[in-house]
Amino acid sequence: MNPARNAKVNGGQRWNRTTDTGIFNPLCYRPVPSTLNSLWLGPSFGTIQNLAPTRMRAMASALMLFILNIIGLGLGPFLVGVLSDLLSGTFGIDSLRYAILIATVAYFWAGAHFVMAGKTIRQDLEAAQRAADAA
Repeated sequence: MNPARNAKVNGGQRWNRTTDTGIFNPLCYRPVPSTLNSLWLGPSFGTIQNLAPTRMRAMASALMLFILNIIGLGLGPFLVGVLSDLLSGTFGIDSLRYAILIATVAYFWAGAHFVMAGKTIRQDLEAAQRAADAA
């Protein structure tokens, strides 16, 4: 790699080319949404482990991972692509942008379900504890 090609000298300072082309800014801001996008996983798996009977904990986690992968990683991108194709007549080359924007509604739908589940989580955990103590 040629350092002179990847950096330029400007007033005695060396600057990375990514700073000049504007690629640096998206790379700096990407970790924040990525972290926020994954924050729900820990509490979800913890809740599943606390609610499932001892003998079913591995199956409960496996079922959740299966559903996440089939729906989230399999069906989600496919549906965004279909929506992008449907919107291409209206929005042209920006159809993928609007399809992804529309798909973010799923986050609000999921958040509403987390809020609803949070209202009864204490009772659910107590019931699971009573069932475990009775067994």
